[in-house]
Amino acid sequence: LERAVAATQSSLVDVSDLWFGVTVEGNRSRDLLAQGCALDLDPRVFAPGASAVTQLARLRSLIHHVAGSPVYHVHVERSYAGYLWAWLIDAMTGIDHEGEAG
Repeated sequence: LERAVAATQSSLVDVSDLWFGVTVEGNRSRDLLAQGCALDLDPRVFAPGASAVTQLARLRSLIHHVAGSPVYHVHVERSYAGYLWAWLIDAMTGIDHEGEAG
């Protein structure tokens, strides 16, 4: 790739450290994410394997529904990792052990 870019008036920049990722999984993972996201996360709409860029907890986020399970990978810009983590903890307290919002 570097050789191909060198032959053009382009540049190659590694941005892999830009993103912070967290895995949200479990029977109520969809309910948890739905508290801060406008996506319809119903698996018939946001099927396993789907990805979307959306707002989650007011952050630009990439959400990926991992195939075959109620598991979601959520990615935000690294500088917002602490905010996302705190939001997830707060949002989890809104879902009781029975899985009902409360």
